[in-house]
Amino acid sequence: AAEGGGIEAAAPSALGGAPEPKAADPAAPDPAAQPPAEGEPKKEGEAEPKAEDKDKTKEGEPAPLDPKDYVLSDLPEGITAEDPLVVKFLEGAAKGGMDNESVNAVIKTLGPAMAERMNAGAVAYRTLQEEWLTSAINDPALGGGSRDKLDAAGTRIKQAINTLGLPDDIVAEGMQHFTLTGAGNSRGILRIMGAMASRLVEKSVVQGNGPAPTGNAADRLNRLYPKSSKSA
Repeated sequence: AAEGGGIEAAAPSALGGAPEPKAADPAAPDPAAQPPAEGEPKKEGEAEPKAEDKDKTKEGEPAPLDPKDYVLSDLPEGITAEDPLVVKFLEGAAKGGMDNESVNAVIKTLGPAMAERMNAGAVAYRTLQEEWLTSAINDPALGGGSRDKLDAAGTRIKQAINTLGLPDDIVAEGMQHFTLTGAGNSRGILRIMGAMASRLVEKSVVQGNGPAPTGNAADRLNRLYPKSSKSA
């Protein structure tokens, strides 16, 4: 006992004495409330997961959308849902979780620019063909300012090709390529082919070496039968 009649305090144990009870952790999950792991059988009495929970990914985000599920109502003229640019946009929209209304709003805003971009090649081709054709019509060696004369020059070129004796399928394929590529409107190509045609196709009737016959009947008879006309 300590001096003065007080009670002596107990010395602390080397082991630290009995541990104090710990309070329950409020953030700790309740094992009974946790859903079974994937592939683990459902416990007896456990409720089925809700439908909205089935449509969520493991991270709690909505399930990815399918680009084919979008209904496009504001496509500009000349553009379809199968166009590559539209397909790529819908793929990105689905990954980003865009709803159908937002997708149509974007397409409606960007539609004119998309149509212009997608048709740029066709517009450039048509413009070039118009320029080439105008140049060929106005060329003195081809059309001379007349479309009819240019067509006549084209006919002479075809006639010259026919004199080469090429198989019909080769000629037909060549003419088809001239049309598809637009090369048949090129002034430079037409001038080269026109020069080749002029050496293959006769432009006028071949004349003999002698003088042309006159309108006198006796003279014509003398040319045909020189001996008989003299004896007469």
